[in-house]
Amino acid sequence: MTNKVVKAGMFLAIFAIAMFSCKKDKDVAVTSVTVTAPSTGATMTVGAGTLTLTATVLPEDATDKTVTWTSGTPAVATVSGGVVTAVSAGTSVITAAAKNGKQGTITVTVQAANVPVATVTITDKKTAMEEGEKYTFTAEVKPDNATSKTVAWTSSNTAAATVNAATGEVTAVAEGETTITAAADGKSDACKVTVSAAEVPNLTATVAEENYVFDGTAQTPAVTVKAGTATLTVNTDYTLAYSGNTNAGTATVTVTGKGAYDGKSAEAAFEIKPKADATFTVTVAEGTYTYKAAACPPAA
Repeated sequence: MTNKVVKAGMFLAIFAIAMFSCKKDKDVAVTSVTVTAPSTGATMTVGAGTLTLTATVLPEDATDKTVTWTSGTPAVATVSGGVVTAVSAGTSVITAAAKNGKQGTITVTVQAANVPVATVTITDKKTAMEEGEKYTFTAEVKPDNATSKTVAWTSSNTAAATVNAATGEVTAVAEGETTITAAADGKSDACKVTVSAAEVPNLTATVAEENYVFDGTAQTPAVTVKAGTATLTVNTDYTLAYSGNTNAGTATVTVTGKGAYDGKSAEAAFEIKPKADATFTVTVAEGTYTYKAAACPPAA
């Protein structure tokens, strides 16, 4: 009886071992591969270290979870064992593939290496300007391959002069001083600018060319007044005063500047012709007249 029990136990043990061996011999295929980047993301900078990717292979009990890593654009990034090395700016698709063809991918973005700005130099400094004048400053940023070469312009005193932040165009506003600064990537250069009052040009007056004839009333012809090439407005920029314009002869118009043209003046002369004498026509009646030692007026 004992021998039978022992034999039965051995048979069961052998059967269990065989069944287990059969189960182990059956492969468990990979069903999916997922590639993930660290929490910092999948963006890299040339020369700033490597990026380690993770390939998750399912199911957990897959017989062979080995994956092969490849880069779609090795000129941008290379990969070995999930470790990515940046080569140049651009993007590359990194693939982790299992032996049965299942694969996962991720796109890695590579940024160019940051080249800091070393110097910013305003190349055409203008230290003196007049009110209303415009001038465009320019700046040179070095090195030529600096990553961020965008220059931002500022004025320390916009009451004296303003500057276009993008173009560097300076507009002189009023008397005073300001400092114009050009800055890029933490580096800068500056230029002190002094704004002076604009010199007001002299006034000129031109009387409209017309025939003026004395008629007993004051003659006030139209006058064109200019300051340089600018035509001025009467009562806004100047006032007019006429003299000698109520009789025949030479008359004068005096221009007196006001506002921005205060202190400036001009004169122009014009002629007023005398009124022509009246012409009369006399018709004498035909006849014979005898001298009587006295006036003998003919019949009209």
